[in-house]
Formats: sequence, C-alpha cells, structure tokens
Amino acid sequence: MPDIDAFHSAVAQGLAAVAKGQMVTFGITPTHAETAYGYLELSKAPDTAGTPVALKQFVEKPDAARAAEMLAAGNFKWNAGIFLFRAADIIAAFKAYAPELMEPVAAALDEAEVDLGFLWLAPEPWGRAADISIDYAVMEKAKNLSVVPFDAAWSDLGGWDAVWREAGPDDNGVVVSGAATAIECSDTLLRSDSDRLEVVGIGLEGIMAVAMNDAVLVADKSRAQDVKLAVQVLKDKGAVQATDFPKVHRPWGWFESLVVGDRFQVKRIMVHPGASLSLQM
Repeated sequence: MPDIDAFHSAVAQGLAAVAKGQMVTFGITPTHAETAYGYLELSKAPDTAGTPVALKQFVEKPDAARAAEMLAAGNFKWNAGIFLFRAADIIAAFKAYAPELMEPVAAALDEAEVDLGFLWLAPEPWGRAADISIDYAVMEKAKNLSVVPFDAAWSDLGGWDAVWREAGPDDNGVVVSGAATAIECSDTLLRSDSDRLEVVGIGLEGIMAVAMNDAVLVADKSRAQDVKLAVQVLKDKGAVQATDFPKVHRPWGWFESLVVGDRFQVKRIMVHPGASLSLQM
C-alpha cells in the first residue's frame, strides 16, 4: 500500500460502521480481471465517497471469464483479507458461528507464558483448534459485514509474479534483486536473498529464479500460484526447508543455521544488548 494516507482515510470511513456494531472489510477496486484473488460482491455499486456498503457475499477465486464479468459489473471488489472490528464483536461472532474454536484458543491464551518480549501460547490446546481461515469460520456466515471500497494501489504480494510486477520491470521486463545478474533475459525475475549465493540468468524468458539461504526455486513465471505445490512435495519427502526457516527469532535475539550435519550444527547468533541466552548443552 504505497498511499498510506488513503488507507488511513479508508479506516476512518470504516470506524463509523464499526461504532454501530458492524464488522468491516476492505474491498480493493480491481484494476484487471485477476484470477488469483477472491472477490467481494457488494449489495450495490459503491458511491464516490468511499462510504461502507453492505456485503452481499464472498466469491471464490474465479476463472478468467468470470473475473472479466465481475470487473465489468462494478459492484465486485478484490478481497484484501483486511478486517476492522471491535474485539467484543468478533468474539461474539466466533461464539455464534465457530464455538468449537473458543475453548482451545481461550485455553492456549490462559496457559500462555511470557518470555521477555515474547508471548508463547500453550501448544497443546492451540493444537486442538481446527486449521481454518477466518473467512470460512466466521466471515462468510456473519450478517453484520460492511465493505469499505479502497481505490488506491494495493497488492498482497501473494506470488512471485506480484513481486515482479510491483518491483517495476525494466524495458525488457526484467527484475533483479540482491546478488542477481541478468544477461540477455526478458520477462524474468532473478532474486537472491543470500549474500553467499550469486544468481546469474542467461537468455531466460518468462522465468522466476529465487535463491534463499536454504533452497532455490526455479519456475515458469506463469506458474507463480503453484509454489504451494513445491512446499507440499518438500513436506512429502521430509525436507526441513518446507517447515523450518534458516533464521529463528527468540526473545533474546535470533540465530541462523549455517551448516547442519548428522552430528553437528554451525549457527550464527545475534544477542540483543543486555540480553542473555538460555543455558544449553
């Protein structure tokens, strides 16, 4: 969201509805017939003042033809997944529409432990809570939802294609980031998040190559939404890269695994000034 003032203005519009017991979500005005986003169908076309409009229904990610229809209709917005509500109202909604989630979540909070600046929720009760999004659990069932239209620029950066688009491709459609070099490439994203890995692309077209400290992704740019398939394949083969990040944050700082072997591990450790590590052997 490059225009912070525009978002603050949208929040101010939503607060009036929240004060009346409404739960508010923000609907992004579509700029193209996007198939990677869910949509919000408004009860009517919004006015130019950006005031809240009652939500008619959530719409799942459409195919290209349906996305084009919704773009032309004028009363459909992209679902940004950003909500504004009073704590009492969302708790009431969970009690009404997803009561089975209340007990394990409340227990996880009641049994939580404070560790310096961290609050560790109790893992056992939290593990009993169903793995479900707030949209499915509550928002699609709630009757008091309003939508604040948001006309300014927005992207959820939900795929590497979105990162490529928002980064501003050059005249050849190329985006490079970090220790990356493109030679005679077009319509390509090259990115290195590690100062130890230099990514070089030669003669690539429509490719995204992203190097992290622990894994490298190379894919056709048109398959950006399929990265989740790679995660599942890695999980199925037991690869730690699917579930563990190289850098792990702790209340006292962070550590980064540099080399992991069968019987040893080399870490880089950063400790906040005045903090101390727990005793380890």
